[in-house]
Formats: sequence, structure tokens, C-alpha cells
Amino acid sequence: MTPADAPEPLYETPGPVKGAQTIAFLQVVTLFGIGTTLSTVGSLGTWLTRLLEFFTDADVAVLHDDAFAVQLAGWTMLGAAVILGVLTWGIGAGKRWAQIGLAVLETALGASIAVGTGLLGNQALALVTVPFAVIPALGSVVLLVTGSANQWFAQHGWEPWYRRYYEKRNRA
Repeated sequence: MTPADAPEPLYETPGPVKGAQTIAFLQVVTLFGIGTTLSTVGSLGTWLTRLLEFFTDADVAVLHDDAFAVQLAGWTMLGAAVILGVLTWGIGAGKRWAQIGLAVLETALGASIAVGTGLLGNQALALVTVPFAVIPALGSVVLLVTGSANQWFAQHGWEPWYRRYYEKRNRA
């Protein structure tokens, strides 16, 4: 492709990138809220099982393990929220690594939720997870591979805008 055939640079974030950013931001907020709740409940459960064991000499090993598993799930969700937040920033800045990373993470997230729901075989859970977790994750992947999104990442986001702005500023 010659420079004459090159598409006009994008000076505004394209709609598909904004859509993927919005979906990812909502996932960050959701994962952060659920992760914080689970880690707090797990911490309290672990503390209460130790207290119960101390005062009653009861065998609470299973309860303690369950509380620790809940706490670990919460911290895992908080870690995923942080990673997703960094990737959300990256796609807005036009970073190719963020586009690839977010597409892979969203695909893995959607697939793991779908497989987990299928293994549980719970229809009520499927009615919640599919529209609120799987479809947005896969929709985000579709948005990230559109033509305008690929152009945004190929031009490194805002770089053409900065070039144009500073050329005008230096001429004045």
C-alpha cells in the first residue's frame, strides 16, 4: 500500500474501541466488587473458624478450608480486575499488546464461564451468566477485531493527533 492509498488517520477513538473499553470497565467494576466481597467474607470466615476452634475444641478443618477457598477466589477476582483495568487503559491508548491481551483474556473468560456453567448444569445460573458474562466478553472480542479498531491500533492510537497538533503549534 502506498502512502496515497493509506487510510485517513483517526483523530478520534473509534466506536468499537470505546465499546470494548466500556464492556471491560464494567467487568473491572463487577470483578472488583465481587472479589472484594468474597475476600472479605473468606477472611471473616477463616477468622471465625479459628475462633470457634479455640473456644469449643470443635473440628472445623473443613469449614476453614472452605473459607480459605472463598478468600482465594476473591483475591483471584481482584487480580483479574487489576489486569483487566490495565488492558482497558491500553486499548484506549492504542496499544497493540492491550488489544491482543484483552482479546485473549475475554475469550478465555467467556469460554471458562460457559464451560463452568455447562458442567454445573444449572439452568438458572445459565440464565444469569450467559447474558451478563459470556455475551459481553465475546462481544468485546468482536469489537476489538473490527476494521476501525485495527486501524486505531495500527496507527498507535493518538499518535497522528499529537503530530498534527504539534505541527500546528510549531507553525504558529
